[in-house]
Amino acid sequence: MHQTKPINIGLLDCLLQSKTAITRESLALTLGLSRDRIADELHVLTQYGCEFNEHPQHGIVMIQSGLGVWSDYLESESSVLRNVLVYGTTGSTQDICKDISNSITANPQDLDHTLVIAHHQQNGRGRLGRKWIAPEGKTISCSMIKTINHQSDAEVINRLTLAVSVAIARTVEFFLPEKKGVTQIKWPNDVWVDGRKIAGILVETVHANRQPTGLGYPSSSEEGLAAAIIGIGLNAGLDEGDIKSAKLDGPKYLPTSLKICGCDVDRLLVLRKLLEFVDEMIERADDEAIMNEWRGRCLQFKQQVRLRNGTQEIVGEVVDIDPALGLIVRNDRGMLTHMPAASTTVI
Repeated sequence: MHQTKPINIGLLDCLLQSKTAITRESLALTLGLSRDRIADELHVLTQYGCEFNEHPQHGIVMIQSGLGVWSDYLESESSVLRNVLVYGTTGSTQDICKDISNSITANPQDLDHTLVIAHHQQNGRGRLGRKWIAPEGKTISCSMIKTINHQSDAEVINRLTLAVSVAIARTVEFFLPEKKGVTQIKWPNDVWVDGRKIAGILVETVHANRQPTGLGYPSSSEEGLAAAIIGIGLNAGLDEGDIKSAKLDGPKYLPTSLKICGCDVDRLLVLRKLLEFVDEMIERADDEAIMNEWRGRCLQFKQQVRLRNGTQEIVGEVVDIDPALGLIVRNDRGMLTHMPAASTTVI
């Protein structure tokens, strides 16, 4: 969503990053602009949806960023994002990414790091078709296309799910430093804080002219993988009232949010940091340090679990994870089984 008149990225960043009111004089000095220019640039930001409070002495506080500035800001602050599409309302960001992937087959690299964001996602879904609750303007709902070659569907899904779960945990702790070390991963695709779910992940693979595979769908590595679609839902501004009015699966899936945990922060700032961590973790998915971090965060690590994969049901202890093959479980006879993130359900 690029605007006819460009926004001043430096000004937007200053307002997003500032935790207190900042005067026009301070903005002018910081950015090397005149006060009149600051006034003009603030007007441009308001044209594209940004909202401010201003006090005559204390200065300006950003109430919220406007959707009209999101794509320009994220593309300017990222070294890898190629295209950012921001929707006010849509059914599913995953489905949009699927359509984009299937419409471009000549050069799959053109798809890489395309990001789709929804202010309000009406039909968001989690693993195995489960509904994701996303009140308008309260969550980060996004999907990113990542081209992958010469890997099976299961390997792609296992590797990316592991990497992105660590990235989300790091993002949560960046904004909630008091939760450092206690943000947990509930394998395969949930991130929890204080025993409540704050984020979910959905990784699917797309082959040209095919339905998505993975996470419950049959796969065929013989056709050659075109791309993976990484879907993330992170509760940012959700409050207790939203939870009470939502139809939930039960108390064990009770959600939480950054706001409930004490951090009321602009979603655009959270999204920027999230994407930084996602890019880093994907590149480092095989690093032993990342594996150890996952082990330290995983709720089920070294615990007894009951899992189902298709018709197979297994009870045993989680002894480790393989970034390519999935969870490693040892049953009571000492046999080891790999349980893939794509199709395994925790019972």
